[in-house]
Amino acid sequence: NLVWEYIFDSPRFTQHHDIQPMPNGNILVLAKEHIPMEEAIELGFDLDILETLPNRNTNEPLDEVDLDSIFEINPQTDTVVWEWHVSDHLIQETSPDFPNYGDIADFPRRINLNYHDVPRVTDTIHMNSIAYNGASDLIIVSARSFSEIWVIDHNLTTENARGTQGDLIYRWGNPATYGQGTEDDRTLYYQHDVRWVDDSQADSHLTVFNNGSRENQQSHVIEFKFPTDWMTNNAFHPPELIWESTVDVFAINMSGGQYLPNSNILITLAPDGHFVEITQDNEIVWDYINPIYQTIDNVSTNRVFRATFYPVDFAGFENKNLQPRGELEIDIRQ
Repeated sequence: NLVWEYIFDSPRFTQHHDIQPMPNGNILVLAKEHIPMEEAIELGFDLDILETLPNRNTNEPLDEVDLDSIFEINPQTDTVVWEWHVSDHLIQETSPDFPNYGDIADFPRRINLNYHDVPRVTDTIHMNSIAYNGASDLIIVSARSFSEIWVIDHNLTTENARGTQGDLIYRWGNPATYGQGTEDDRTLYYQHDVRWVDDSQADSHLTVFNNGSRENQQSHVIEFKFPTDWMTNNAFHPPELIWESTVDVFAINMSGGQYLPNSNILITLAPDGHFVEITQDNEIVWDYINPIYQTIDNVSTNRVFRATFYPVDFAGFENKNLQPRGELEIDIRQ
């Protein structure tokens, strides 16, 4: 039964990828901010850099730049009650005439508008997951194009979130993005699905699905916790790594990993529609392949963005028959 619906779409903003229900009943929404190219250039976007990038998608129209935003929606009133925008927290070192000009390495909490590591260069950030911790009032997002996770302080007014208080309070995965490291210091590659193991505990561990480099073709689920001291001078400290999966799997995009109540990990290998449950000893104890296919451009695919485990006592299952009801009949020619 449909109990609520909210269409988040406008010429300026489009919801994408992920949402996060909050303990107060509100919902955090990821959205792209479509910034016309003339406005993007006034923010310091450097068109000349695009010509130097390998494997650039040359068919991509260069009429706008997409920068991510976060909106908090109150479903009781259908109103936006809080927001945060990447466009308010940029740094660039190519256009000295603009106010966000500066040395990237001197502004570790800001976002380098001209960092590019993927062919789709106008999708500058590409946030693909969002999570919220009610105890600490922190938001964590996965910024795929930067190969980083970012932490944002939600305990701010929208007005303060637009200023320096709204700059990133922690980041990890690829220090080269803010001038504090090289490729050798990189840990994350195009990651997805960062989340707290227990989002009601301020000191909870977190997990992230590290898709891995194209060269190594090895994906990992990483369990970690924030460092005691988050940064020294202009460099953020890496987190404490608690555990890392070693099963031989690779997912070039999408995917995720979820900590289960029994301490196992549910892994989604999205491109293959493949789900595996592994133990802390990296033993596969459950394995499932999505049997539903769809045909896109004459190619049949069963890919799944991300899977989530719910226990049998989940409220949504009350009075529902959870017994298997036979095989799924499909026709992949459709």
